[in-house]
Amino acid sequence: IKLGEEQTGSNIIRTLADQGVLVAVLKLNDYYLLKNYPDSALIRNDHYLTNYDSSNVLLKQQAMLYQNGYKWSKSLEYLQIVIKKDPSDEEAQQELSKVRGKIAYLRSLKSKQDTTSFN
Repeated sequence: IKLGEEQTGSNIIRTLADQGVLVAVLKLNDYYLLKNYPDSALIRNDHYLTNYDSSNVLLKQQAMLYQNGYKWSKSLEYLQIVIKKDPSDEEAQQELSKVRGKIAYLRSLKSKQDTTSFN
């Protein structure tokens, strides 16, 4: 933490995350979601994935963050990466199934809407 910077929980966690502590990133994401800053959680998680660690834990976290923002296709993309890296990951398999179900449901709603708008 920089001299004179307020030592809030988020500053401490952010500092730990920058030093490569996976748990800190997950806690920081929880903090951002609690404060209703989902975009901040996505940005931080993406930064950590890109620059430090592309573990399945963070990839699944990124998928969940996209689900919180109703970005189903992006969530699907990250879950597929996890499963490609570890086909035995049951949690990712279950989430993938849920996301595919939501995408299929939304497509069927759109299809019904498109059909009724022509009638």
